[in-house]
Formats: sequence, C-alpha cells, structure tokens
Amino acid sequence: MIGKTRILAGFPRARGKQVGLVGTVLAAGALGIGAIAVPASGATQFAAIDTGSLVKSGTIEVKQDGAVIDGRLVTGDIKIKADNVTVKNTIVKSGSYNAIRIYDGFKGARILNTQVYCQADRTNGIAHGNYTADRVDLFDCRHDFYFTSSNPAVVTNSSIDGVPYSTEVTPEPTASPTPTATASPTPTAKPSPTASPTPTASPTPTASPTPTATASPTPTASPTPTASPTPTASPTPTATASPTPTASPTPTQTAAPTGFPNATNTGVPAGTVLRRSGSIVVTTPGTVIDGLDVDGSIDVQANNVTIRNSRVSTGAARYPIRVHPGVSGTLIERVEVSNEGGDGKGIYFNSGSGTVRYSNIHSAEDGIFITADNVVVEHNYVHHLMRNAEAHPDAIQIRGGDNIRIRYNN
Repeated sequence: MIGKTRILAGFPRARGKQVGLVGTVLAAGALGIGAIAVPASGATQFAAIDTGSLVKSGTIEVKQDGAVIDGRLVTGDIKIKADNVTVKNTIVKSGSYNAIRIYDGFKGARILNTQVYCQADRTNGIAHGNYTADRVDLFDCRHDFYFTSSNPAVVTNSSIDGVPYSTEVTPEPTASPTPTATASPTPTAKPSPTASPTPTASPTPTASPTPTATASPTPTASPTPTASPTPTASPTPTATASPTPTASPTPTQTAAPTGFPNATNTGVPAGTVLRRSGSIVVTTPGTVIDGLDVDGSIDVQANNVTIRNSRVSTGAARYPIRVHPGVSGTLIERVEVSNEGGDGKGIYFNSGSGTVRYSNIHSAEDGIFITADNVVVEHNYVHHLMRNAEAHPDAIQIRGGDNIRIRYNN
C-alpha cells in the first residue's frame, strides 16, 4: 500500500537546434514548412489564424518574463522558461515530446488563438500546467491539455481533434438545482401574512370555550386508549425490514477477487447480459452506468458517477474511460476496458479523482494513467498492453498527485 505517492517523471530534452527568444525578439529559422493537416469535415475549430501573414520559425526558447510570441509558424516546439509569457495567433507543428512546454516553477503563461499539430506518437500538446488556453485547437497529440491539480490550467473555447473542450464544464450541472431551491421559499412566505388577518375574527366566538370546558371532563376517559403504546411494537417489524434492503449494495462490495487478480475474477461478472451503447459523456452527478457494452468511450464530467459491470471497447479514442479535471467520487468496478488497435490510456484520471477496482484492462499503451490526487487502484488485472517500436507501455503510470493508493493488483 502506498499511503502518499508523488512520482514525477520528466521528459527527455527534445533534440535539434534551439532558436533563442529574448524579450520579444524572435530568430526565425530557414526550415522548410510542410503542408498543415486539414481537420476532418465537420470538426470544430475555435482558432482563427491568418496563415498568409505568419512568420516561419524553428524551435523557440523563452527566457524573459512578459515575452510575446505573435503570428509565428513554428516547426519545432516552444519552451517557456519565464513568467507571464503569451503565445498567440500561432501555429505549432511539432514532433518533439511537447509542442508547447511550460517548465516547472514558471507561471502565468497564456496560449491564445493558436493551433498545435502533433506529428509524432509521443508528442504532447501543451504541458505541464500553470497556463491559460483560449481558442486553442490541438490535433493528434498524445496528451492534449496536460496539467495536474498541483500545476493547474484553465482551458476555454478550445478543441481536441475537432471535439470542443473546456475545463469549465462541471460547474454547469450543479448550478441548475439552485434556482429551484430559491423559488420554494417565496410562496411559503406569502400564505403566512394572508392567514394572520383571518384569526382576528376569533374574539367573537369567545363563548365557545364554555362548551369545551364541559366537554373536557368527559374525554378524560381518553387516557384509557393510551394502551395504544402497545401497538407501538408494530414499528419494530418495519425497523427489522429496513436493514434488509440496505444489504443490497453489499454484493457489489463482496465482489472482490478471492485470489490473485486474473481474467477469471476481474472484469464483467460471468452471466451478465450487456446492452449495446455508443460513446457516453456524463454530465449529471450521481449517474450509474451498469450492464452496458460501450463501443466507444466514457467521459466522466460530473461528480459521484459509478461505472460497473460493463465493457468499454475502442481503438479510436485515446482514453476509453476519462475522469475529467475537478471531478470527484468516481467509482469504476467490475469493468473490462479494451483499447485494441489504439495507443491510449485504458483509464485516465485526468486531474479527477476516484477508485478503480476488480477491473480487467488490456490492449492500451498504458493501463491506468494518473495525474490526480485521491485515487485508489485495487484488485485489478492489467495485461497485454500495446507494444510498438516507440511505445513505452506501463500497467500503471503516475505523473503527479497526492494520496494515491495502489494495492493487490496484477
């Protein structure tokens, strides 16, 4: 058991000639610029760049605070080693490990109206946090907008491979219950004043207390029915019945493998009938996905979501199951994850926390990938990961986070 884990693996330096950036002066390289890939028809793009006016450049290294990179066509990467650097109206084509990298200890980077085209399998888009991105489109990147809870980022009006993306999607569902709550007190306030004038007529029937006085001795015999406490024993059976339903969640808890996790005691329980489904984006807190055969991916963008007794298969998506930034309380149990034909991460805790247990994960490059706090990984079987010449497969890879517990996995 690992009580508190913090593992940070640095990327090796990108090879090739660096072109320095001091202040706002750029040295442009004479590198040839190939054709830029055109996004698929119907894909969403937020950046609007005048490509005809871009100045060609090689790799750029920024070392002065407040520098601005504006209107560049960069073949290489941008290394930010200063505070409050702005990259805008720019296209970056990179085969390095990171197309745009904000180095540790530097803050306030802003990436605006920019497109990034990753040209190698291991190229990340924007790493490793402490930046703001607005109207940024990323294409074919291994990790797209890369950040952690300790090195956060704010992404708005942007896209990943033509799909709109923002880090500010989770607050929206939580805002909807608020108006319904504020509306209820208003009607309750109105009846109370209208009712108060009516009892002012009560002084007229002052004679009514007289009959109530004569009648009151007669009902004194009513103490005899106080024997009704005897039927109060009736709640006892209802109390004994209530624990029985509460026992129903226990089967999901007792589904732990009896031996070392393997193909026979993890994943979807034998005999489970699965219903076909396409990709799912979860935005409602407390959603339960149970007994589905998902041909695609599951994006968890709300708190307290449960995925159980299900299979998720995709060769197209980089993240068959992805827990988005800021999300908490995710529970993934008794799930099979297959990334056959892909090179992604089976389950990606992308600055969102939760638990994965009793699951069978295979065919991805990395089985479980963590850049988050408060994650539990237990009783899982991770095997037969994707291998190719450039791959670096890991059953469990942790790139940052606190309070991560890993136990009883195979």
